[in-house]
Amino acid sequence: MTHRQLTKAMTLMGISQIALAKALETDERSVRRWMTGASPVPVAVALLLNLMAVTKTKLEDLRP
Repeated sequence: MTHRQLTKAMTLMGISQIALAKALETDERSVRRWMTGASPVPVAVALLLNLMAVTKTKLEDLRP
C-alpha cells in the first residue's frame, strides 16, 4: 500500500490519523510518516485496512 492509497482508504472510511494511531497503539507521528511517504506503510496495517474496507468494519469494532 502506498502512502496515497493509505490516505485514500482512511478518508473513505472516515479514519483520522489520531484514531488510527490509537487503534494500532502506535505513535501519531508514525501514522503521519506513513501518510506522507516518509516511511513505508507496514504490511500489517495495509492488510488490516483492506480487510476493514471489504468487511465494512469500523475502528471501534476492533476493540473489545
